[in-house]
Amino acid sequence: MKVVFSSLTFLLLLVGTVLGMDMLLGLTVYQSLDNILDRFSMMEAAELFLLFLFFTFWLLNLLTVWLRRRKNTPS
Repeated sequence: MKVVFSSLTFLLLLVGTVLGMDMLLGLTVYQSLDNILDRFSMMEAAELFLLFLFFTFWLLNLLTVWLRRRKNTPS
């Protein structure tokens, strides 16, 4: 749970930094959000596959850690 919380916190910090930098450049919040989401639409198929693969391995790692902890707890 700590890993998920820290990952989401890191994501929010990065998005906040990007929003702040774009607002300093004179963009509105909606333009900045469009700029953030536009990165994924411009990715090539190989880049999207690697991103999907990264998230898959990350979720599998979380699942194995959770299952090991659940198995080791006495019931």
